[in-house]
Amino acid sequence: VIVGFGVWWWVRRSMLPLGNVSGVAARVSRVPMESGSVDLTRYRVPNDLAQPTDEVGDVGFALNQLIDSVDSALAERTASENQLRQFVADASHELRTPLAAVRGYSEMMVLTEPLTENGRTLLGRVQAQSERMSELVEQLLFLARMDAAEAQAHSQLQTEPAQVSQVDLGELLMDAVSDAHAAGRDHHWEVQVPDEPVSITSENPEQLSRLMTNLLSNARKHTPEGTNVSTKLLSEEGQAVLTIADDGPGIAPELVTKVFDRFVRGSDARAPSEGSTGLGLSIARSVAEAHGGSITVDSAPGSTVFTVKLPLA
Repeated sequence: VIVGFGVWWWVRRSMLPLGNVSGVAARVSRVPMESGSVDLTRYRVPNDLAQPTDEVGDVGFALNQLIDSVDSALAERTASENQLRQFVADASHELRTPLAAVRGYSEMMVLTEPLTENGRTLLGRVQAQSERMSELVEQLLFLARMDAAEAQAHSQLQTEPAQVSQVDLGELLMDAVSDAHAAGRDHHWEVQVPDEPVSITSENPEQLSRLMTNLLSNARKHTPEGTNVSTKLLSEEGQAVLTIADDGPGIAPELVTKVFDRFVRGSDARAPSEGSTGLGLSIARSVAEAHGGSITVDSAPGSTVFTVKLPLA
């Protein structure tokens, strides 16, 4: 019995360093590496367990090399993302002024210059395309700001608490549906909002307005005239649930899983009558996730339903 107990104790004692190395590997596996700045150096195996003098030291040394390699790759990825994000933001900002000038001069020509019917048609195309380009620039700039805010949150560089306020989603939704009705009078709009306020906390209520506007605009642009678009807001299980449904032709099955990706446009079945940038739903997802919520879509011919869930205040 004494010998058996001694062997058990010695085996347990000799396995402790390997258990420590295994614990390091487990902690590294739980680190979120999807986006943002990630620092893996603080997860390295202690030096006394990473000396290649025995089997445990070999494993610890190899694990440290792997951690250093992954950390270097993540640092390069973060630097590349930041550089690309800064480029998009700078380019979008610089394009705003010349695009505004193009729109201004084209409007001035319509008002002050004698033009033929064909000339007015061509100039109208110029105005339409410049407006579309301006919308694309604004959406790219908005996404760049959202990405920068997300990266800051991941890197935990925010030193001052953000100024948050309670926002009644019902009021925002009524305004958004009213604007959508004015822009798409050939659609049938329905909205259901509870009598009591449905409030959530937000640092920027304008982002929530943009989320609703983009979803309603998506339903308007990608469905034919006469389509019914119903919007419903309710509270359930500590969440605000917003649904926007239409009875249009639906989204192609191969696009449903990636419809929230950037620059993804609908198929011919939902061919838009207006120019689409392919960024509206991506912005909606970014806003929902920035508020701790989610957005999903369920689509079939004759029924497309977008569901947004946000935590209540």
